[in-house]
Parts: sequence; structure tokens; C-alpha cells
Amino acid sequence: MKMRSFMQLASKSELADFALKRGIDASGTLEDIRRRVREYFDRHPEEDTKIEHTAVAGPSTDTFLDAREAPRTPVTLTIPVPPIPVAAGPIVEDSKVIGQMRKWGCHFDGKDPMAFLERIAELRDAYGFSDRQLLRGLPELLRGDPLLWLRNNHEHWRTWDDFDRDFRKQFLPRRYQAALRREITDRRQ
Repeated sequence: MKMRSFMQLASKSELADFALKRGIDASGTLEDIRRRVREYFDRHPEEDTKIEHTAVAGPSTDTFLDAREAPRTPVTLTIPVPPIPVAAGPIVEDSKVIGQMRKWGCHFDGKDPMAFLERIAELRDAYGFSDRQLLRGLPELLRGDPLLWLRNNHEHWRTWDDFDRDFRKQFLPRRYQAALRREITDRRQ
């Protein structure tokens, strides 16, 4: 017998028990529970498996004069229940890190990229954040066009150095390093 067939024969308490084990709301009438379980099977057809009736030892129905007096034979089901994913520590940790980065008040909108990178390096050292944490928190630090650039390019960065390299190419003026070297040389002379 398939689970959907069992659903029509099951008592309200049996169906409610089945629903609760799968995180389905078991309140309301029997028809309400049946409807929610039916919707569950529509979303999870692999659970609509065959079940076997197993009789529980009890008195014989021959001893009863009327079938209404006979005890009901409970149905025992064995259904595999897929594990429910539980929020892991890193997700909670990342949300705390991103919340802290939001509180820094350090934003880049396209002006003074070197000052932004230097400030992020200072904050990174002060708070001890990892490359991965900084990369995940970048949307909190960028505004306007730099944020659009981030959204279009973030898949390419595995480390902070990858981001730093691309950030410098994008936001520093061309020949910035050469101009900087020239300025240093001029100051020495």
C-alpha cells in the first residue's frame, strides 16, 4: 500500500504523528492535515513509498459478536526520513563578522582607493578577520559603481589577494605605480 492510500485510512492521531515527524503543521481537522500531507507528498514524491501492514498480537476477532467491538489493528510504518539541515556555526559566525564590518563605517564609493585598502588592512589586523570573512563582507563596504563591479566579479576571487589585485586594476589610475615611483624618485633628489 502506498503512503497516499494509507493517508485516507489513517486516524487523525496517526496522520498527525506522521505530519509532526516531517515538520508539517498537525493542527486543524483531519481533512486539513490530509491536505497538508498531500502537499508534502507533491513536493517529496520519493516519500510516497509502499508500506506494509503489521498486525499487533491481540485477541481474535472471532470472540467479538460485532465488528465494531473488535480492536483496531495498528499499522506500523517504516519510512526513511531525510535529515534536516541544521544551521552550522560558520553561517552564524559570518553574520556576526558582517555585522561588525557594517559597524566600521568604512565605505568605498570610487574615491581614494588606496585610503580604502589601507583602512581595510588596519581593521582586518585589529579584528583578526580571515580572507574569506572579508570577501563575504565586501558588499557592506562598497557603494555605487564599486558595488556593481563587485557583484559582477566576485566569483573570480578565492583570496583577498585576488580581490586586491583586481581592485587595484579597476580603481587605481593607469600607470599609478609608475607615477608613484617617479614621485618617490623626485623626492629623493
